Amino acid sequence: MTVVIAPIDGSELALRAVPWAARLAGPEGTVVLVRAIPAERDFIGTVFPMAAAGSTTALSEEDAWVATARADVDEAAGEIDDATIAVERAIAEGNPDEVIVAAVARFNADMIAMASHGRGTIGRAIFGSVADRVARTSPVPVLILRANNEAADDAAIARVIVPLDGSALAEEALPVAAEVAQHFNAPVYVVSAVDPSSTMPAGSRGLFQAPAVTPEIVERLWQEAENAAGDTVADAVARLQAQGIEASGATLSGSPFFAISEIAQPDDLLVLTSHGRGGVRRWLLGSVAEKLVREAPAPVMLVPASSRVAAIEA
Repeated sequence: MTVVIAPIDGSELALRAVPWAARLAGPEGTVVLVRAIPAERDFIGTVFPMAAAGSTTALSEEDAWVATARADVDEAAGEIDDATIAVERAIAEGNPDEVIVAAVARFNADMIAMASHGRGTIGRAIFGSVADRVARTSPVPVLILRANNEAADDAAIARVIVPLDGSALAEEALPVAAEVAQHFNAPVYVVSAVDPSSTMPAGSRGLFQAPAVTPEIVERLWQEAENAAGDTVADAVARLQAQGIEASGATLSGSPFFAISEIAQPDDLLVLTSHGRGGVRRWLLGSVAEKLVREAPAPVMLVPASSRVAAIEA
């Protein structure tokens, strides 16, 4: 059984992640709808002039928040039309990212599916930076849907794209990609990009080209890099096919971000590894993955590196 956390904030954008959470959970799975409310609610009395049924007396600040949160959760539950999927509700005080990550341990969740750049019912910016912090600290994979992901409302994907760079770290995304592909009944497409600039000897770049670097050497280095990328793709495809997953792959040429973005379509899903490489702005598997999260035409799922999961558990 798969358990998926779906954070909500009362916005339409946040609701877009709920059908995705249901698809990821699959039949007999569970979707946990998580709604955070602030611990300090001093100003809410002026914002929520909600009256109790049959009374003109406004609800207390705390009751207003809880009532609103429950209404948001109930609305989100209505987005799940598969009766075989269990729905849990969790309303908790605290910072949204901390509440979301805490819910992972509380419900023994396998994944998180959330929107980015949502706004709350009273105009508060909830997701966006919250999604960043959740992806940086979550011990489970996080699916991030951006506001401009065109196909997000359909909760369906044509391909699961897995970018690899030849490292064991990047390949940690493969088991998750296989699981997601099975839930969505979609094939996996493995890619590895070869950047011409990265294959050039250091002395051959810029204005100071080393005299010993000949066209033949450059060609040989390029061929070696292309062969290595091809081997990485072929090995991953074979491993997926051995599990009964429909899989294929390709070696791309060019800057990894642009090469991957060019082949990605709105109805694809990118699955790749992330890790906490010191600093708020450097929490992904290099700048390529960070750019894909921000700018790729397709939704992105970030798989936490095993080293980060071990550190969180410790």
